[in-house]
Order: sequence, then C-alpha cells, then structure tokens
Amino acid sequence: MFVLLPGGTITMGAQQTDPNGRNYDPQSELNESPPREVRVSALFLSKFEMTQGQWLRFASQSPSQYNPQTYRSWNEGGKPGDLLHPVERVSWNDCRAMLERLGLERRRLGPLVRQCALGGPRR
Repeated sequence: MFVLLPGGTITMGAQQTDPNGRNYDPQSELNESPPREVRVSALFLSKFEMTQGQWLRFASQSPSQYNPQTYRSWNEGGKPGDLLHPVERVSWNDCRAMLERLGLERRRLGPLVRQCALGGPRR
C-alpha cells in the first residue's frame, strides 16, 4: 500500500552556528551547511515496511540477518521467528532492482503521481 506525499519546498541541511536560526543542529557536519530551500516533487511511499516474506517471494532469497532461523538464538524470550519482520541488510541498489522487477520504478509511477496530485487523469 502506497501513500502519496505531496510535493513542496523544504529546507535541507543544517547549521551549528546560530541557535535561533533555521535548522540549527549543534551536532551537524560542515558538509550539511548552509541550509537551503529545495523543491521536492510528489512521490509515493510505502505505508508499511517490506517484510522478509515479501522479499523472499520476489527475490528467492532473504538477505536478512535476523531471519526465522537465527531469531530464536538472539531474542531474550526465545520466541520463534517468522517472515513478518521487516527485511534488513538490503542495499539501495538491491531495492532499486527489486522495484524495477516489480514494475514500480520511478518512470512508470510518474504519470500516476501526476494524476493523483492533480486529482485525476490529465486532460
């Protein structure tokens, strides 16, 4: 299930010199400064994390360290693991490849995002 996040303008970055200024963060790094206005396009975001079971179904193998076979060994209650836990240990490239395989890569979603943002199909 996906939700549409509307586009808009955000202030990206942080600064550590002015406590009363925008996006003050005393622990920010120098490469995060200066804060600047950025226009963000509308996008879809999954409402829920992808489970290990979903990843396994589409990829035929799970990269997760905390899978049903290892879950019992590290959790304090000794509860059995299952495939409903979120998948972890996947790279950005793994996720992009999975989205493309599922037909959810950006270029295919673009027209749908525009339609939802505009309240219907373009005329």
